[in-house]
Amino acid sequence: MATLKTLTELTKGNKVHMHIKTLIPESDALKLIQYGFDDVSWINDECPSFDASAKDGSQTLTLFAYIDVHTNNIGYAVSDYCDIFNEFESIDDAIENYDELVR
Repeated sequence: MATLKTLTELTKGNKVHMHIKTLIPESDALKLIQYGFDDVSWINDECPSFDASAKDGSQTLTLFAYIDVHTNNIGYAVSDYCDIFNEFESIDDAIENYDELVR
């Protein structure tokens, strides 16, 4: 699980869905920070969401972190808010797919 220091840096005070964010592994949270993902979680979403495409003012894709009900592990999904394109167990695979779709 991510440390409080890492979670504070990742979420920048966004406390929505903290019960899930606290389960994100430390190494995964650090990668989200390293790759410039912002916490864009909304209360009406089912799980935390992160975006790295908003640098130009547009938001095209979102990376969701969720609890996999079959394994109780954190999983990741890349979505455009209408459709989920792919789901991943690995943050590395999720970020790679996100980059392929956005850039």
